[in-house]
Amino acid sequence: MERDWFDWASLIFNTLATTGGLVGLFVAVRAYKVAKSQGRKTFELEILRELSGLLDRSGELHSEPDRQDWLPTITAQQFARMQLLHEEEFPFTRALARYQAQGVADKEIADMPEVREMLDSLRPRATLSMTAHAVMYHEILKAMKKRAL
Repeated sequence: MERDWFDWASLIFNTLATTGGLVGLFVAVRAYKVAKSQGRKTFELEILRELSGLLDRSGELHSEPDRQDWLPTITAQQFARMQLLHEEEFPFTRALARYQAQGVADKEIADMPEVREMLDSLRPRATLSMTAHAVMYHEILKAMKKRAL
């Protein structure tokens, strides 16, 4: 009977320690999930930033005034980065890459219904090139906004 208080103190201490351990485990698992999603988001935003930069450079390469009816060429570098993102994103750019890989001419690509619909979705610009770039930038910005929320 002399150790009765010690048993109660030990029970209370063990209960508190177990509860603290479980709370700590829950917090650690939650922090891991948040960090993992933030890491993925940061990775995807970096890819989108690189895609935007690559698109800027492709516009500089083909800015000759005598060649205004061209579509931006999707490079292997751009295509590889797009593959790291969700499949449903960049429908225009993916369609453009698919048709260019098949060797279809720019004028024919622009007249295809799925591409024409996307080109017409934004207010048409002065040239086919400007409109295509606007659609591609719109896709990138839409993907960035989705990840920023």
